[in-house]
Amino acid sequence: MAIKFKFLGDVAISVSALRALRQAYPDAELHFLVSEEAVPILEYIPWINKVWGYPRKKEQGTKWKALSMIHKLRQEKFDLSVDFVGNDRGAWISLLIGAKKRLGLLAPKGFWGRKYCYTNRIVEASHDMHEVERELHFLSQIGIPRPSSTEPELYSDPTLREYAEKVLPNGAILCHLSASVVSKEWPVDKWVEFYEQSPELQDKLVFTSGASKREKQLLEDLHFRIPKARIIKWLEFPSQSSDQTPKLSEDLYWKIINKRKISNTPSIAEPMALIDACDAVICADTFIAHAASGLGTPLVVIFGPTIPKLWNPGGNSIIVETDWCKCRSFFYKCTNDIHCLSVLPVAKVRKALNQLLERKSAIEKVAH
Repeated sequence: MAIKFKFLGDVAISVSALRALRQAYPDAELHFLVSEEAVPILEYIPWINKVWGYPRKKEQGTKWKALSMIHKLRQEKFDLSVDFVGNDRGAWISLLIGAKKRLGLLAPKGFWGRKYCYTNRIVEASHDMHEVERELHFLSQIGIPRPSSTEPELYSDPTLREYAEKVLPNGAILCHLSASVVSKEWPVDKWVEFYEQSPELQDKLVFTSGASKREKQLLEDLHFRIPKARIIKWLEFPSQSSDQTPKLSEDLYWKIINKRKISNTPSIAEPMALIDACDAVICADTFIAHAASGLGTPLVVIFGPTIPKLWNPGGNSIIVETDWCKCRSFFYKCTNDIHCLSVLPVAKVRKALNQLLERKSAIEKVAH
């Protein structure tokens, strides 16, 4: 059992560590426990036996759902559990599921009894290493070797392919405006400028954002500035009767609606299907970048306060960086008079996208 309670992007980059576990124990059952909303990221990887979604939302019945899940996990009688984060929740659950050997991080913070939750505690690797390498270093401390490949690998829900193909234009380029941290976002003004300077691409550009009220407002702001721009509010699945909604089959439409009702959480299955079906993605260093990389979609990643050395999503990606800023050293808080990403030129992003599309075209020619 592998455990990781962290952000969606952190879950997406766990594939290399999970592959190392699979190759070290080829005949074992490999299970992965993540937060409920992160399950669609990994549930279609064929060599993972099961992805469990732990309920974290503070709502009626959550505690009983959590206790029921822990009971089911105990019945699996795991030989080994690996907690990649070592936070309080992961520590408690590591203890409660009762694996014979429980590996966890020797993290400096947290409740005093955490040391009793694990049978083996490992000092975490340097934060100067890429996150993938930090997890592989963690596993190496119990003798698990590097996997044969550290390439990203994700799969989208195959039943949502029809949804993605109906929603997206041919040759779609997905432009994701938001990130969980404001300082990582390319400002809306720049996206508007990018759209206006790319007349040859306007029919292909599709704009999206994240789930929070602030992130959705970015999409509204862009749509107000460019009314004809194509936007997708994937976390607010529209009525089937809407004139602007591509008509889906009844079975697919209700499958999506019922998934929303059952999980009661914003679904990331649909964004992953869209990413998988489009020709390219432009986004900040966020979950969308790691999803695109794992799904094999060509990708332009805009880096501001975060550092590519630590968070490069790999895959078929081109990185565009702003000039160095103090926010890379001070917890992503830009203290410049003008935000460092607000001066990242549109021409730089357009150049990277052109390179990406030319590369894609060349690969397709060779394939044919």
